[in-house]
This record gives sequence, structure tokens and C-alpha cells, in this order.
Amino acid sequence: MSRTRVNASVRQEEILHATVALIYEKGLRAIRISDVATAMGVSPGLIIYHFRTKEELLARAFRFASMTDLTRAANIAQAQSDPLKRIISILKWYTPSKQSRSWLLWIDGWSAGLWNPEIAEALDEVHANWKILLHEAITEATAKGLTTRYGAAQSTTRLIIFADGLSIAELTGPTSFTKAQGNNWIEEFVRAEFLKN
Repeated sequence: MSRTRVNASVRQEEILHATVALIYEKGLRAIRISDVATAMGVSPGLIIYHFRTKEELLARAFRFASMTDLTRAANIAQAQSDPLKRIISILKWYTPSKQSRSWLLWIDGWSAGLWNPEIAEALDEVHANWKILLHEAITEATAKGLTTRYGAAQSTTRLIIFADGLSIAELTGPTSFTKAQGNNWIEEFVRAEFLKN
């Protein structure tokens, strides 16, 4: 973002965009309000005017970045008419991809959330929203005649936990583990959650 002066009417959304960009560059715990202000060419007081504390700014930025991915995932899922493919598309978007860098935020957020209750609360909220999206897709699949092995609620939890573990493996695991393998496992795991009719 340009370092030219931005007037006092700068919107919260502009601040959140700048904060998210810096989080990807430096990590959640390394960000200072002065870093955001410098990147935008404004005074730190202007950032504090919109966000009372650094913790509030970081938690809101985390929600902001995550909700963008959640909205995209919902749109992609709605484009799928096949109920199983809808669930699979949600999980493929949930896991790390070139289109989304949110998992860098997730891993950083889990760590920072141990010391920052506002970030921990934001993580819980975003995670709950992903579970709602997935649960709705599973419920729609059962309404179309598919049967889950464990019920919609438990399948939602099982699939999210599976996707969390898979995502960490993709980001930190052996280089021999590929995205294509991860996608194949998602499809296998989702199909195994449902009984064959």
C-alpha cells in the first residue's frame, strides 16, 4: 500500500487490509500498531481511533481475512449440485491452497491465541462458522437421500478435525506429501462418512 498520507476519514476496512498484509509478512505477534500506521502513511493515533488496542486490531483482522475465505467457500459450494462434491469442495477450500493463504493465519493464530484471549475468541468464532457451513452441506446431503455413518453433527466434527490435521501436514510435513494426495484423501474421507445405498 502507498505510504502517501491518508486523511482522517480512512475506513476500518483499509486498516484491516493493511494489517492482514503485514500479518502475512511478519506474523501476528510481531505486528505493532506503528507498523500498520507506517504502512498506510497515517499516525498511530488514527489506528487507535478505530481499534482501541493492538489485540482488538489483530483479532478483527483475523476475522476479516477468514470471513473472506468463508464467503468464497460458500459460493463455490453452492455451485456444486452433487451433495458429496459440495462437501468436498468446502473442505478443499478450507485446507491450504494457492488461492488462499489463510492457513498461515490459522497456525499463527493458534499459537498467538494461547496468550491473547481476543485472538482465541476470534479463532473460535471463525472455526464455528466453518463448522456451520459444513454442517449445512451435510444436512443437505442427508435431505437428498444420503445417510451419514455417525449423524450430521458428529460427521461435521470428524471432517473438520481431519481437515485441520491434513492442513498442518500440508504446511509443515514432509515435502513428499503433495496437495494432490491431500485432495484425494479428502474425497476418500468424505465418501467414507456416508453409507452406500
